Amino acid sequence: MKLGLAVVVLTGFLFLFPIPVSAISAPVLLSPSDSSIVTTPVLNWQSPSYPLYFSNPYRVQVDDNTLFSSPDKDYYTSNTAYSPNLNDGIWYWRVRAKDSSGAASDWSSVWSFTLISATPTAVPTPTSTPTPTPTSTIAPSPTPSPSPSNTPIFTIAPGKLSITLQDSISVNIHIAGLNPNSKYYLKGAFIKEGSSNYFGLTRVSNGWVKNSASYLDQFLITTGSSGFWDGSLDIKPDGKDNGFTGNGDYIFKAGKYTESGSGPAWSNEIVINITGNPPEKSTSPSQPNFAGSVNTSSPSPNPAKSGASPKFNYPNTASVAGVSTDSSTPVITASDKEQKSNNKPNFWLLGAGLMVFVSGAGVLFYPKLKDKILPKLQKAA
Repeated sequence: MKLGLAVVVLTGFLFLFPIPVSAISAPVLLSPSDSSIVTTPVLNWQSPSYPLYFSNPYRVQVDDNTLFSSPDKDYYTSNTAYSPNLNDGIWYWRVRAKDSSGAASDWSSVWSFTLISATPTAVPTPTSTPTPTPTSTIAPSPTPSPSPSNTPIFTIAPGKLSITLQDSISVNIHIAGLNPNSKYYLKGAFIKEGSSNYFGLTRVSNGWVKNSASYLDQFLITTGSSGFWDGSLDIKPDGKDNGFTGNGDYIFKAGKYTESGSGPAWSNEIVINITGNPPEKSTSPSQPNFAGSVNTSSPSPNPAKSGASPKFNYPNTASVAGVSTDSSTPVITASDKEQKSNNKPNFWLLGAGLMVFVSGAGVLFYPKLKDKILPKLQKAA
């Protein structure tokens, strides 16, 4: 009796206060079938029935072991297919999805496939025979080798999805189907959804290049003999750009230019959350604060007349993408003016010294003048 009453009470409690349970199911893998042998890896899965996240809701991982501790491919996409660039061997793959609220599903089941590069079927060499030509028979045509797709593939996968304005991150880039042994230029770009203002910085050598800089200043790559390129691109937000409007989610993608400047062609998009306080933005260039003073090692008597100008030390200079942001007009501080005024000769002091010298000479020579020179002048008179 007590057990029955407890069941009734528990049932009523769950009916009034249901415990939230995640109903996000994992995507269902379609092809290649598990443990199959393929010559071209094209991974396909079924889209779930629930509404998906607005940008790149699928995450695909491909690795040479089932633990996926360090996946060889970690790819985000809005498509239900992915063609990774892989070496021959046994590979494992899985997929997860993200619903419209941003909640991620469990991973799908793990399937495997064996990749074997296709080799063209040898065509038999015809041999001559002295016997009469036999009755012709229809010989089977050799199986054609699969040819690579001519459609360029340009995809990115991030290292992390939340950064600050001071962070720089690396994004993995996979490019296929381009002209072999050709030069291309890459850059990263952030943009707020609904905006048209791209911004961001891309590392080139030891510096950072703005998104708005010339394509020739961006990151240079060269495709391989098969038109492939796999690598990473270091990028960071540009808090000084007006495209950054505050903390929140921003769309990120990579752009690709040809050697002649055609482009940009864009990769897939990923969403990265950016936080941090940007430096104060100014609509007019501000003059730098010079810590140095007038260089007096080679002074000019009168800069205004000689055409020379005072030299200044510029201890703190800044540049963006190789363009200097310092003002060319030096600021002369009050201490500089005081130093200039102190360098002028004091004529009053010089005149006073001259008068003292003349007075002293008169005192010394007056006795001789009185005893010897004046009597002679009186006799002569």
